[in-house]
Amino acid sequence: MLKAILTTLGLLLLPSLSARADNPSCPSNKLHNGIDFSLPCVLQSPIEETDAKAFFPSGSAQLTMRAKTTLDRQVAILLAYPKLLVITEGFIDSREGRAENNPGHLALRRALAVRDYLILRGIAEARIEAFVSQTPALIPRQEDEETLANMRFVRTRTQER
Repeated sequence: MLKAILTTLGLLLLPSLSARADNPSCPSNKLHNGIDFSLPCVLQSPIEETDAKAFFPSGSAQLTMRAKTTLDRQVAILLAYPKLLVITEGFIDSREGRAENNPGHLALRRALAVRDYLILRGIAEARIEAFVSQTPALIPRQEDEETLANMRFVRTRTQER
């Protein structure tokens, strides 16, 4: 009954669009009481949100040990999903954006540093694209160091090719 109502309302995803166990490049279904709550594979990432960001020091595109540890966890997951495209998207903080002549340059260098590290660890170069974010990570109410540090990262996400 509930399944029929959800289907009528368009809230139940069609099996052809949802994550399927027969598609090894897509994370498994999220079933609850027999209802498929999974997102289409293109909207999912096997990388947990807590591991999706590698953070950088101010003004730098050098990977820290903390960032490398995060990226190593990403590699372990990405190797299990060889058909997914990997997208690295670089961000800068608001202070860096004002200081740079070309604010996107630092963000791109960060995205490329992550891309290069993933390649070094065994992810095929053809699977990875590096971009500069076109939107800020957040719009800060204040520019304290903690807020700024949370804006300097590269987010790794995946999508079907």
